[in-house]
Amino acid sequence: MSAFAGKYKTRIICSLMTHGPMRHKELRQLTDANDQALSLALKELLDYSIVNRHQYNEMPLKVVYSLTEKGKTIAPILHQVSLWAIKHHEDDVTFEHDNSRLG
Repeated sequence: MSAFAGKYKTRIICSLMTHGPMRHKELRQLTDANDQALSLALKELLDYSIVNRHQYNEMPLKVVYSLTEKGKTIAPILHQVSLWAIKHHEDDVTFEHDNSRLG
């Protein structure tokens, strides 16, 4: 579960599943993460072998991130989680509303 912990890892995985290989700037725009948070999440995904980092030897430096074969196996799991979230969306809205009164 720690492979998915954090605010941006699932967003990164979904972005790469949907759009294919991407540069840091593109991922930052799609995930709404700041540079530091995105870099940390990418490093952790690299450590879990979920994401590949390919650096091209050209100027300016070009780095592209993509899902590994292991990372691609996460797609069906995230798809099921998405379906569950869509099905229970009204419950989530009520839960968020109830939590707003707590603090």
